[in-house]
Amino acid sequence: MATAVATGATSRWATAATPDRHRIPAARGGHYSPNASPLHPTAFLKLPPGRVTARGWLAGQLKLQLEGLCGRYEEFSHFLDFTATGWVRPDKGGWEEVPYWLRGYADLAIVTGDASALATTRRWMDAILATGQSDGFFGPKALRTSLNGGPDFWPFLPLIQALRSWQEYSGDTRIIPFLSRFFRYMNAQGPGAFDTSWIALRWGDGLDSVMWLYNRTGDAFLLDLVDKIHRYGADWGDNLVNPHNVNIAQGFREPAQFALRSGSATDTRNTYGTYAKAMDAYGQFPGGGFAGDENARPGHGDPRQGFETCGIVEFMASHQLLTRITGDPLWADRCEELAFNSLPASLDPSGKAVHYITCANSVDLDDAPKRDRQFQNPFAMLAYLPGVDQYRCCPHNYGMGWPYFTEELWLATPDGGLAAAMYAPSEVSAKVADGTEVTFTEETGYPFTDTVELTLTAPKPLAFPLVLRVPAWCADPEIRVNGQRVAAPAGPAFTRIERTWSSGDRVTLRLPQRTTVRTWAENHDSVSVDHGPLTYSLRIGEEYERIGGSDSFPEYAVHATSPLELRARPGPRPPRRVPAPPLHGPGPRRQPLHAGGHSAHPDRPGPPHPRVDGGRRARGGAAPAEPGAFDGAGRGGHARTDGRGQAAHHVVPDGRPRRRTLAGGPLVPDREPELRQGARRGRHVDREQRARGAVRRHGHGGPPLAAGGQRRRLVPDPQPALRQGAGRRPDVDREQRACRAVRRQRHRRPPVAAGPGRGRLVPDPQPELGQGARRGRDVHRRQRACRAVRRQRDGRPSVAAAVRALPAPLPV
Repeated sequence: MATAVATGATSRWATAATPDRHRIPAARGGHYSPNASPLHPTAFLKLPPGRVTARGWLAGQLKLQLEGLCGRYEEFSHFLDFTATGWVRPDKGGWEEVPYWLRGYADLAIVTGDASALATTRRWMDAILATGQSDGFFGPKALRTSLNGGPDFWPFLPLIQALRSWQEYSGDTRIIPFLSRFFRYMNAQGPGAFDTSWIALRWGDGLDSVMWLYNRTGDAFLLDLVDKIHRYGADWGDNLVNPHNVNIAQGFREPAQFALRSGSATDTRNTYGTYAKAMDAYGQFPGGGFAGDENARPGHGDPRQGFETCGIVEFMASHQLLTRITGDPLWADRCEELAFNSLPASLDPSGKAVHYITCANSVDLDDAPKRDRQFQNPFAMLAYLPGVDQYRCCPHNYGMGWPYFTEELWLATPDGGLAAAMYAPSEVSAKVADGTEVTFTEETGYPFTDTVELTLTAPKPLAFPLVLRVPAWCADPEIRVNGQRVAAPAGPAFTRIERTWSSGDRVTLRLPQRTTVRTWAENHDSVSVDHGPLTYSLRIGEEYERIGGSDSFPEYAVHATSPLELRARPGPRPPRRVPAPPLHGPGPRRQPLHAGGHSAHPDRPGPPHPRVDGGRRARGGAAPAEPGAFDGAGRGGHARTDGRGQAAHHVVPDGRPRRRTLAGGPLVPDREPELRQGARRGRHVDREQRARGAVRRHGHGGPPLAAGGQRRRLVPDPQPALRQGAGRRPDVDREQRACRAVRRQRHRRPPVAAGPGRGRLVPDPQPELGQGARRGRDVHRRQRACRAVRRQRDGRPSVAAAVRALPAPLPV
């Protein structure tokens, strides 16, 4: 396996589009409802739901969802009470919850083909269609006047997407005229129905549905409605008009969507620009998302800030749509990064609970509110809950993630071909060439392996193009057709194979996965380690604490059981990078750190919860690291808990104690000392012992723990209010503070952190952010300093010394 030196984090979301020679150009034609004139064509066409079916690990994910929260949410979400919702009985209330849930549930039923789920979907569709009024309005009557006296169109948009999927799958002849009447009602409304509240920011969903209907009816009023939506909706043109993370995830694509009407290249470029602005400002950690908890806030973009579960699935849907519109493979890359690294981590291993926020770095998945320094929202957002009321939007909305991903794996081309836009084990049946239906079976372990095998079943020889995507991270792809190698460009690229195909033809695509390091410059040169489309995390032990729920749908907090730190192992030679072993293959196997939450990796061990693969355990143990090798086993700073309870993409920041940056990068001041140095729940670390250690280091000329790359450079205390000397002045020299603490002890004065009774310890004022990261525990801080003193006493090299001995840069 190859390794590579560090690259800038922006390489995965560059502002510029992929060069034209590596994109698929838009063109007229195709078997699957292409854009009708005067709308401009797209590069790819979406296949009807049900044409792509999942296999392998992806089928396992869908099964978990069907048997888990999405598939059974109707049983206990009072918002989904069939007899009490306004979407069935218009005199009742209702807003976005039924539309959110049904959008995911309907497509889940379709892609799995589950008879019970399909029957439930039909029941809901029949009831919703029956609420239609003569003027075109449908659903809860209260929504006619709920937005400043006028209609609130926002909750209708996700429900219309569910109706569209059902129409394409079932051929229900009621839906197209039903939607035509509703859009006529919408078009008759004044500007106030378009430029206010959520709907103004989320009209991208509306544009997609109005154009979908126009391509089937050709009604001219629908073009007027497209223009009206764009005129009065929020201006997302190279502009972050709203900080709400879900609004950004949905809204940024609107200019590129409207370009199908305007024909303006500037509109399309504006979508690229808005995306880059969001990621530049808030996307400075891996996983494909950005910091939005709930809003994206300037100065709050570090790895403990997280991305809302709604934002993850909406961002994925936007990337899928932009892949079809632009023909740019980068959007598919971005969708895969979210799907493989962030989406699984938003769910518990059984698929029966979600959390509201998924963070790149999580210390504890507890059910406690966080202060504004970490999250903006005042309620608890990290524990795994069914969350009917506490989380509300996310558990109803997350369900579209895997079904939509499945449907978008394969796309049609305007010239009668097929495109493998993203990769996962699957099967597609679709029309090609003269309209003949063929089937491609995709056999792969991707993203956990690097090889994709496609086998064609066709009734006769047919000439059509097959388009394959080469991801941006792949520099040397290999494509073979029936064993014969064909040319393949480096990624990011779409490449076409045009030939006459026969049944039994096999295409083998190999995408060698390199282990690379991304440096996140805006986050103090923190780094993350990627392997192809996956981002590694350190394997942290975890403990599931039952905090409520039922036996069928329990609620869990998840706590780390191993240190949240990363350190270099001393040895006879300086530490150096050891290439990661193959994810599959013979010989000893080191446990990979892989895609998110409960990973779909077929050899993944884990806690006693249902798994993607039915619970198989790993075969073979961890290979020992060489002396001086980078030691991450069980010692992850900022890693998810074990790879199952928390996000897969984890930044490994440089800071106190000095840790090796895999690329030999600079050291930086510790921004979160309360999360490091022995950060393990239940440890009692005496602040005075830590202070004495700091003074001894000072006396021996050693650097303070908070110092940066310059040995004696002092830095402002990032949280002075939480430490010794609380409240005195914002910039507190830790060594000065330490000396004062020791003098207080010598003169028998109580430490500042003590309560009114001298020497009495008090609860940590921010336990959810602090040492031990568990609510309500009294927190000492002694052992953290003692370890540093013992290292010095025993003559063992410090982590900082090991890092300084590294060659730079690391070899490829």
